[in-house]
Amino acid sequence: MALSSFLLFAAVAFVLGLVLTPFVRRMALEWRLVDEPNVRKVHRARIPRLGGVAIFAAFFITAVAIVYSDYCGVRGVALTIVEINKILDGGVLILLVGIYDDLFGLDAVRKLLWQVGVAVVMIGFGYVIRDISIPGLAHVFHLGWFGYPLTVLWIVGVMNALNLIDGLDGLAAGLATIATALLFALAVLNHQGDVAFLAAILVGSLLGFWVFNMNPASIFMGDSGSLFLGYILAVISIRAVQGRGATVAIGAPLLLIGLPLLDTGAAFIRRLVAASGLFQPDKALRMPPLSVAFRPDRGHIHHRLLVAGFSQRQVVLLLYAVATFLGVAGFLLAMARGIAATLTVAYVALVLGFIVIRVRRLTTHDPEAALPLPRGWREVVQPLARNHPLRRVAVVAEGEDAALCHTLQDVAPGVACVEAPKGEADDYFPVVVADCRDGDGALQRARELGRFSRTTVVAVVRPLAEGGERDPEQYRGVTVVGAGDHTALVSAIQQGLDFGRLTAQNAFLKFFAWLLIALLPLVAYFSAHFSHHLP
Repeated sequence: MALSSFLLFAAVAFVLGLVLTPFVRRMALEWRLVDEPNVRKVHRARIPRLGGVAIFAAFFITAVAIVYSDYCGVRGVALTIVEINKILDGGVLILLVGIYDDLFGLDAVRKLLWQVGVAVVMIGFGYVIRDISIPGLAHVFHLGWFGYPLTVLWIVGVMNALNLIDGLDGLAAGLATIATALLFALAVLNHQGDVAFLAAILVGSLLGFWVFNMNPASIFMGDSGSLFLGYILAVISIRAVQGRGATVAIGAPLLLIGLPLLDTGAAFIRRLVAASGLFQPDKALRMPPLSVAFRPDRGHIHHRLLVAGFSQRQVVLLLYAVATFLGVAGFLLAMARGIAATLTVAYVALVLGFIVIRVRRLTTHDPEAALPLPRGWREVVQPLARNHPLRRVAVVAEGEDAALCHTLQDVAPGVACVEAPKGEADDYFPVVVADCRDGDGALQRARELGRFSRTTVVAVVRPLAEGGERDPEQYRGVTVVGAGDHTALVSAIQQGLDFGRLTAQNAFLKFFAWLLIALLPLVAYFSAHFSHHLP
């Protein structure tokens, strides 16, 4: 197989993606097919959707054109037009389901039934996981009839994983690109021309769309894109299993798409546990309906990192790094044998444990936080103002007086003011303002909200009577501003926001550097394997 030929195929799909995506975007704007902002979503403006149509069109046109041209003379690719039609038939079906969901909305149960139907169609076309093996063990387990429900679970699971992780600009497209690129590398090493061909044109199609989907996004892929990407990734990985052998089945695919799968699994468990009353003494235990698992919330990993004060780009970069780590580990797990495979699994489990603990500490601002069970299963739902966490200011006043909030909105319109009684116990605010004009009672509550090292506490006070003085211990570490001095108040808030942004940047750099260091051993091993197989 000529690597340069596959890269050329990817380049053709990339150019088509670059051309088709603006066309689809303009069509969506003219037809008002836009994604409206709401409490769950991060964007605050109408953004065109149906970007999945552009991804599919670039993939479809490239695949059909190259197949009909007999792969431009490239050897090692045995996909016939019949096989391509089977893959594209399933892709068209799930694309239509996604388009209908984008345009009219589709409840979770019906969407799940359509996904199962598509999976059954692909089983009828011969895409079945028949064998698996455990990393480190030489024995191959033949699944028999159990391979059919496992195949359905895999296809439906990957589709939902990509669908649920699509919450930030460029996130789902980037994660799918990373997974597909590593599948391509694995296929090249295993001399699987069919898989390498499909993966190459999918990477090109994704990159052409990703140019317009990166933050700030000018178009979203929508459910049509996320469902199609999940479907095609699942199908490509099954074909890799059928061509290579059982070792790939449980090794590479699970880790290549590990981050979306882990996030989706955690979301389902979190929602079911929250609805069942477990770990909640004030609720009675009950058996929740399965539909609860599909109810949307803001508890996904990208939502939690946004709560920690990171920007969208920082969250996406962190998740790219995590996905790359898991993908490279999956690649190595597919290549390793015996003790090497066992060590790879152990290393991945160790690093994943540190990642979970680190994310929990960032999102709870608790330096002593450990693994999130059982308290971490609660759902995280934040108000709409949380979409810009670094501009949020909490106001604490005696009773429910919101006068200071109204004042802040007048003198600092770019600041999102949240009354403290409406904030969550673990919510993060870069600045907390205590209204102490009628007494110091609000200051204690402000200190509780501002207990994090990255939070600035500002107290608005009346001038002291002649000869009076304030308790230095009570106001230690607090910025004091006189009532009516709006200039000083805005300046104190801006300094607090700047401090929060700088500390968030510092936390991001530390976390990102730690991920890169953890990735280095795997990258070195990956490079050593891949370099020996280059032509």
